[in-house]
Amino acid sequence: MYKAGKRLFLAFIILSPILLATGCATVDEKHPMLVTKQAKPGEKQVPFASVYFIRPKPLKPKGVADKKIYVEYQGKLLLSIDEGNYTLLRIKPSSGEIRVINQTKFTNKQEPITVWRHRNYTFIEGKTYFIYLKRDVEGFRGVFYDPQPVHLEQAKKLIDTCWTRGEARDAPIDELVHVDEAPDSAIQGQQPALPENVYKHEHYFK
Repeated sequence: MYKAGKRLFLAFIILSPILLATGCATVDEKHPMLVTKQAKPGEKQVPFASVYFIRPKPLKPKGVADKKIYVEYQGKLLLSIDEGNYTLLRIKPSSGEIRVINQTKFTNKQEPITVWRHRNYTFIEGKTYFIYLKRDVEGFRGVFYDPQPVHLEQAKKLIDTCWTRGEARDAPIDELVHVDEAPDSAIQGQQPALPENVYKHEHYFK
């Protein structure tokens, strides 16, 4: 599992040239669930949900865990994002796992490892989602990022330390007055991917 995680992290670096850079948020335009073009006059718009991804600037640094993190949807790379940024993606109506992958260090290990947290989302046409990439610091277990759902008012507070990137520049959160938010039933709770369960060969308590 450790080697697989390391290969996955290296794959992101190899794939980076094909991604669309939007400041410090980088979108994989080739993701099959993304709507990247608005309909021209007379054309039918592809249906989509509006999904904001928010990664605030933390108060305390945590080394390698502060670097770029990677967001997958339905098992494919969707977005990479640095701390202190938020962006907007238009995602086709669909269901799947949002997984956030990052590197962290634990106990007395010298080399970082790749870890993740995930939640299952159902994206409904016309609805708006605010996904807070919440940093969870778990001591010897390391640092994780939980793709946590929040509402508009919470999102407005979270972006105080963020730059607006990509499509969010045309629809910034602080200018939103009302949105047709998704029902809570569209979001399923996560099961923590604790490293002592995922990487059983590693000695977390030594």
